Amino acid sequence: MRLRQILLTWLLALLLVLPLPSPVWAQSSMPLGQQLFNTTGGQIPVSVLDINGLTIRNFPPIQLTPDLLGKLTQISPLIDLSDLQPAIGQWVPVGQILPIGSAFGTESLDFATTAALGGIDLNSISLNDIGGFKQLPLGNFAQGIPNLGDLKLSDAPAMGIAALQAQGIDPSQLATDNWNQLLQRSGLVDLKVADAMQSIPGLSAMKLTQIDPKLLSTLSLDQGIPGLSKTTFSLIPGAAQVPVAGVPGLTHIPVASLPQPLTLIPAAIPIRMDVMLGPQESNRTRAVSGTMPDQTLTLQPLSCTQNCSHVEIIDMGSGKYTGYAWMTGDQQGPDCFGSLCNLFGSTGPVGSHPYGPAVRVVLRHTSEAVGTVQASIAFRFCATLPFEGLTCSAYNGLEIPISSLKEGQTFVMSEPGAYVGQAPALPGFYSDNGSGGNNTCDIGSSIPVLSTQQQAISQAIINAAPSAMRSAAAQAVPRVLSACLTEGITDSAQLAYIMGTMQVETSMGAAMTENAATACSSDCTGYHGRGYGQLTGIDNYRKASQWTGVDLVSNPNQAADPALAAKIMCHGMKIGGFTENGPLNQYIPPGSGTSGFYRARDMVNPGDSSSNGCHSCVASDATTYYKAISQAQQAAANSNQPQATGQDATANQPQPSNQSAASGCGSSNQAPVNGWCDPLPGGIQTHPFGEYPHGGPPPHVHMGIDIAGNAGATVYAAADGVVDETRTTCPNSTDCGCGGGYGNFVVLRHPNSWLTLYGHNARPLVKAGQSVKCGQAIAIQGNSGCSFGDHVHFETNLGNDANHISPNKAGVPHMHS
Repeated sequence: MRLRQILLTWLLALLLVLPLPSPVWAQSSMPLGQQLFNTTGGQIPVSVLDINGLTIRNFPPIQLTPDLLGKLTQISPLIDLSDLQPAIGQWVPVGQILPIGSAFGTESLDFATTAALGGIDLNSISLNDIGGFKQLPLGNFAQGIPNLGDLKLSDAPAMGIAALQAQGIDPSQLATDNWNQLLQRSGLVDLKVADAMQSIPGLSAMKLTQIDPKLLSTLSLDQGIPGLSKTTFSLIPGAAQVPVAGVPGLTHIPVASLPQPLTLIPAAIPIRMDVMLGPQESNRTRAVSGTMPDQTLTLQPLSCTQNCSHVEIIDMGSGKYTGYAWMTGDQQGPDCFGSLCNLFGSTGPVGSHPYGPAVRVVLRHTSEAVGTVQASIAFRFCATLPFEGLTCSAYNGLEIPISSLKEGQTFVMSEPGAYVGQAPALPGFYSDNGSGGNNTCDIGSSIPVLSTQQQAISQAIINAAPSAMRSAAAQAVPRVLSACLTEGITDSAQLAYIMGTMQVETSMGAAMTENAATACSSDCTGYHGRGYGQLTGIDNYRKASQWTGVDLVSNPNQAADPALAAKIMCHGMKIGGFTENGPLNQYIPPGSGTSGFYRARDMVNPGDSSSNGCHSCVASDATTYYKAISQAQQAAANSNQPQATGQDATANQPQPSNQSAASGCGSSNQAPVNGWCDPLPGGIQTHPFGEYPHGGPPPHVHMGIDIAGNAGATVYAAADGVVDETRTTCPNSTDCGCGGGYGNFVVLRHPNSWLTLYGHNARPLVKAGQSVKCGQAIAIQGNSGCSFGDHVHFETNLGNDANHISPNKAGVPHMHS
């Protein structure tokens, strides 16, 4: 009850915030770079945000105004920002004011992950080094950190020291070598943390700032508060309010490698700024700009009736949106969801999301006379709240200028009405949640299941089920697979995850109804778990009644009917209707493979990786079914593969084996072209063969091609071969002296004297001497060595590593040079 009161007080405070009168601007703008796009006029460079190596600490500083400080105080009521008062009127680093809840999904990280990615030794971080976290009530830590409440005060030094102070012990009497003795004398040594929070007045409200900094400096994170380093920030109430500078290493991590990465989405559309038009324009119905009024991560375009300042665009991709209007941010629309919807008002500026949901690109201040418009990126504030889940404000807070754009200049946008989510940046963020093991393995891009494959894939899933469940699976799998395909769920990873959920919830349909006596608390009496996903609670029964057209509130037993249960399972997973924590596409975007399997459990049973949440067990089962589906798809592809005839391939091209693409875990499911596979399917080629990508003078000729996928993308073997050499010890950050500049690399030796090299990886997945197949996963894309942003440097060499041949001439599919 105390937590509920705290949250209600916080939310009431948020409701008092007035809408922002104007955006807050930075001292300078963020630079633009160029990236090659395929357009109707061929491949041309397009202006994009230069994110190579960009970190939060590299963002241009923000001028701290009284208005901005007031709003930050409202966003972060638990954080004392009074020390910023002397800086009013000055330019301050973004990291000092940008809260975790606004910063690229970093609420889903933890101290251990940010330290590793930021290049900081976790053991060197003390409780005195965690910035705004020191201002959170100790009761928040006790509630958020799993099992902390069950520990004795003597096993949690920070809590024990605070308890002594709350009991009246003079802080100056406390030292590293005597606090435990004082705890014993006070009779508190065996008191559990949770009980202490209840029984010692004022303890739960105390903060680490009330403990002597010298004492805090002697305590590492887990030594002082056991479990703190690996607890996801979202589990600690109030953590979303902490400025990112309070997390050691976080501001050093490239924004392209954060959970909601600042990277171009695969569906970004190249455009050209045609005509700048002012507020005298009216009745513009064809708009590409819009807002996101819910958590489906879908941009809803908004038309304009008056004061329609906008830029008329030319769509250089398909031409579909040529002549449409990108409205300026003066146009507002519904743009939030949940309790934080009133944080700065429920409306936000229209814009586009070519870089995913982390920021919105907003246009402002069109000038017809000069032919210019100002582009910026706008942030929103999000938090995961108990009793509610994820809630987000509108994108109407902090804005940072990108650049002034001119008529005729190229730029990018997202498609109106389309999903703008990103795949999780690094598989490790979500695969094991810091528990020390990756149970899902790194599997590459998932591909759609065709209706013609339905029978074969059903049988593959049934065969992959545990033997004791196969009889039930034989009945359930075809029914659920058919229902999901009808719902439009065709991605193989998404289908695999639904099957994994069905195994955990119902043993593949063998247990369609939970024990009413033990299934849940009194608030769901009569509405306990039923169906393939164990629909639970009267609210979900009401929603499922709307989905199916059947009154399940009056007839709850019908939720266990197999036909209805299949529809409920697939539709509920698709829209995220069971918990309203987001739709299936948000956790497992089509084509993203298994990287989102761990966190996807939040759609059904949110929480940490406890036995109740079972994130890891569902992810593991889903991976088993993903392998089975992948093998069935590959078998179908092989059976339909035409046989090569004549002299299509040159004598020196590598020859595929009988099973040319590795199946199961680690396969990209590619059909080789003349023995070659694409090393990074769907990646964008940023630097061609033969150029000087880093500005170096000759003889620094670029002997390969640079390809950039989503951060954390899987790199695949370009042909059958043997691992000749790897490097694994480079940090995943720019270090031009490591690995000969290639960083963590993999070299493969292929038939007919070919060698391929894959550089700058975060980590290789193979070892020297290992045999690999064309399309097999060999590495995770990264930023190691002499690299300035996540990508893979790919070389094809004939005979020796000095005889460089362009990948295009070698015959590698999809290579442009």
